[in-house]
Amino acid sequence: MARRVAAPFALPWPGASVPRSPLLGAPQFAVLLMTLVLVPIAIVLLAHPALPDALDRRAALRYRDTFGYALGDLPTRDGFTYWGVTAVTPDGRAERAGLRAGDVFVDRSASLLWAVTESAAGRRACVAVWNVDTRPREAIRSVCFSGGR
Repeated sequence: MARRVAAPFALPWPGASVPRSPLLGAPQFAVLLMTLVLVPIAIVLLAHPALPDALDRRAALRYRDTFGYALGDLPTRDGFTYWGVTAVTPDGRAERAGLRAGDVFVDRSASLLWAVTESAAGRRACVAVWNVDTRPREAIRSVCFSGGR
């Protein structure tokens, strides 16, 4: 009996076993689909330029009771809104450092989070601030938190 050899890309003869290609099961398909959807979203969120500021703001809120400040949006007479200090506790660490209600942090290299973290660790830390009620806007001053309590 002569052996039959299938030509490439030809249909198998009757009775021949057809090799099955591996298929994805339902769980594997769901994981693949979620990966294709969620990975691009995660990349966009992580690459967003406002993400570091948002994380700093959230983290700085942890120190508000220790240092005695409140943070939030500060509207100006010009119609702009900045994020900064909305209130300061009398005789709190923030007030003793010179922080006032209406202060906005202007130095990108030293944030409020950095300053309060350094101060809580016992090191002196300074940040540049501008008060929204001050004219002209070039009136930037330095606020220094002392180390320790």
